[in-house]
Amino acid sequence: MEVQIVSNQDAAQPSPPAASGGSTSAPALGDAKPQRASRPGHRVVVVIPALNEQDTIGRVISQVPRALAGVSRVEVILVDDGSNDLTTDRALAAGVDHVVRHSGNRGLAAAFNRGTTEALARGADIIVTLDADGQHDPSAMPLLVGPIVEGTADLVVAARPLDDPTQGSAVRRAGNRIGSAIAQRFLNVPLSDVTSGYRAFSREALMHVHVSAGFTYTLETLVQAASKRLRMTEVIVPAHRRSVGTSRMTHSILRYVGRTGNQAFRTSLHTNPLALFGRLAAAVAVAAVLMIAYFISAYAVGGQHLPALLAAVLLAGCSAALLVCGLIADGICASRRLTEDILARVKRLEAGDAGAAATPRQLGSPAPSYPAARALVDVMEVIGG
Repeated sequence: MEVQIVSNQDAAQPSPPAASGGSTSAPALGDAKPQRASRPGHRVVVVIPALNEQDTIGRVISQVPRALAGVSRVEVILVDDGSNDLTTDRALAAGVDHVVRHSGNRGLAAAFNRGTTEALARGADIIVTLDADGQHDPSAMPLLVGPIVEGTADLVVAARPLDDPTQGSAVRRAGNRIGSAIAQRFLNVPLSDVTSGYRAFSREALMHVHVSAGFTYTLETLVQAASKRLRMTEVIVPAHRRSVGTSRMTHSILRYVGRTGNQAFRTSLHTNPLALFGRLAAAVAVAAVLMIAYFISAYAVGGQHLPALLAAVLLAGCSAALLVCGLIADGICASRRLTEDILARVKRLEAGDAGAAATPRQLGSPAPSYPAARALVDVMEVIGG
């Protein structure tokens, strides 16, 4: 899982795609970090995960607006997730600022983690995630960044108008609407399009959102943001039709629904397991009470109905077991929250945020490097995967 960092200003010529296990000289991770000195405006870093997107990556990067209201600087980071084509070369030619290159394909969630970690280390105040296939409209970036610049939101999602037939097939749009409705009802996510990957995060939001799943980051980040009461909002941004190839994430609808549904369930379980197990235990306890009532009423008129009594005892035992499981899971969840708090503190240390370290560094000095933060992110990826 070798990672290479390439800065466009240091690249004298385009470098060939990295083969699995290969190595080229590049600045070490954590080197040449930007200064977190006081400056007017915000620093926006656009993170673009990519895998074999040589046909579209150049156009996407060239369309990223480099001047935004209330923003002092816009940078673009490409996370090349093990491409074996000219994705990196064409990104460098299009003016990408930095390239983070995996020696092999690690998946979208890992690319998101690596890109956002690097963006935070480079001093980003706002991080925008953008697909490399051209479906997201970079010109709409001011709409996403605006609420964070104004201080009214921590996370902004570019929601697609799912009633518009041009925004995908009827099956996909219906699935998105159903999934978003379930997320609103049961996961407290106040958005109409929870699967959109075009979104903007404040620096503070990414300090508290930690992706551990191995498939995608879209649902997990929203569930965590909702559980931590981050301010979320959305702006309507139509998506473009993919001009080259097909989506690797949703080419199989059933597989995508199954994996994202499982991820959403696991994330919600990690967030508040006692509520879930408690409801299940209560439902089973009600069934046990009904069985006991049935047995007593039948016994009063001379019947035996021993099966009903056995069922009541079995259900009561299951209810107690579910409650115990909920209590154990809640204890594990408390440990997870403490671990996430530690990770947030390590992120602050690595990014050099003021007040994060016990000994404050001089304003304007280079941000210190803490490779332990990246190691801890890798451990969480392995655990979640």
